[in-house]
Amino acid sequence: MSSGKIRFRLPLLLTSFLVDNLEKFLYKNRTTMSFAKNLRTERKKLGLSAEELAERVRVSRSYITLLESDKRSPTKTIVAKIAKGLRVKSWVVEEWFLEDQLKKLGIKDKKILYKLRLIIIPFLKGKKR
Repeated sequence: MSSGKIRFRLPLLLTSFLVDNLEKFLYKNRTTMSFAKNLRTERKKLGLSAEELAERVRVSRSYITLLESDKRSPTKTIVAKIAKGLRVKSWVVEEWFLEDQLKKLGIKDKKILYKLRLIIIPFLKGKKR
């Protein structure tokens, strides 16, 4: 009987530890990049040129260049098309955009950004399945 209790308590203790320390771990190891940097990084990861991505998204190459140089902000429609062009879930690109907009509004505290992500991103994930 006692071994059953130990096996039952161990997962609870482990779960409690993980819950208590997960936010610290994620916050400590989280690096945030701008929408422009995320877009360029993901495009290069796929080995796509700006022109190839532009064809997938059905916009001009110069528009992709403007987005990657942070001289333009995408519309919601373009965000969805970029996600499709990069073959990632739309909430991922929306997250990049959201973080970038929050920073532009002056919200630069990483803890606040992280907590806002915890609230908003699960909503986006559920909405965009």
